[in-house]
Amino acid sequence: MTYIVGLSYRGMNSIVADSRQSWNSNVGNRLEGDNHVLKSGSLFPGCIFGRAGNPKGSRDLILSFKDFLREKPDDSIAGFWNRFVAFADRYRFPTAPEERFQILLSTRAFGQPRFFLVDSTTGLTAVDDLRSIGGAGLFTLGSGKEALDEQLFSDFAGRLAFLQEYAKHNTKADGFLQELAPYALALWLNERSTSFERVSLEEYHGVGGLFHFILQVRDCEAYQKPAVYLMVASSGSANDIRFWLHRVCFVRNWLFVQWNSEDGDGAHKEAYIDDCSLPPRQDGKQHDLDELYQDLRGNLEAEIIDQPFYFFCGVGFADCLFRRSMILHVTTEKDYQIDPNGPGNTVRIRPAFFEMIRDNFRP
Repeated sequence: MTYIVGLSYRGMNSIVADSRQSWNSNVGNRLEGDNHVLKSGSLFPGCIFGRAGNPKGSRDLILSFKDFLREKPDDSIAGFWNRFVAFADRYRFPTAPEERFQILLSTRAFGQPRFFLVDSTTGLTAVDDLRSIGGAGLFTLGSGKEALDEQLFSDFAGRLAFLQEYAKHNTKADGFLQELAPYALALWLNERSTSFERVSLEEYHGVGGLFHFILQVRDCEAYQKPAVYLMVASSGSANDIRFWLHRVCFVRNWLFVQWNSEDGDGAHKEAYIDDCSLPPRQDGKQHDLDELYQDLRGNLEAEIIDQPFYFFCGVGFADCLFRRSMILHVTTEKDYQIDPNGPGNTVRIRPAFFEMIRDNFRP
């Protein structure tokens, strides 16, 4: 169970995904789960994916195709795609309803990135029904559709319009307008998955954790750059503001999630990996991901330190009544508006940026 959003905007395709894995509980129709799963990645050169539904089914298909590629690991982008089409055409999909899965793909085999969908009930098909919103195209799948689709389709045009105005008046952002759209989408989703709507989304829709994305343009694909999502809450007064910080950072095929709250309890960090990217073990057993992380920890954390604190910083509001505007900062020059290492391990915000946040709570 999950929520996957395919976003097509100005020649760039992005696949935005949550990080929750759910299973049925013994309490009514509630779901249990945890927020430690990376469901997106690179399927093969020129093709990225995001997977929803039965995790074993989608993982088996991906690993089966990667194993098939080992017979001929070198090919053109179009050659890889044609081999996948033939593979999917003869693949034996599971038929039980509880085993259903979907995988959203984006390929540049045709030049401009295009979305396709693998559905265990229908096979591989092109995605030709993108929802057109504000110059962008959206396609969603997963258990979160009922809870999130309608509001997303209603709100996202306004977000894109804001980004266009922001880029006009911010020379640092102007060259990144195309790339900012998935960050704005992830911010909108993280507002809901980490604050007021969190419990409902997790327990009844199987959606949760931090949203993140992988992107594709005509000549390459890549995971997102480091991003900070600052969530803010207030009793209704501009003088009573509480906040907590989340940071998303990719290193190789690992997703690092860091968070820090206002209570001074310090920074916390977790690492998730796309388990479809790991080669099979010789003994046929599954990888111990905790053990794998500990083996690589020193090198991975050194690479984290080498990355910028953030490229995109967005402010989200816990209470839907105060979601009146977008507040963000984009930088490639390290002029950060947030310092996660304030006195007593608190998060410190620059005065001008903090005033923008306070203004949102004023009548």
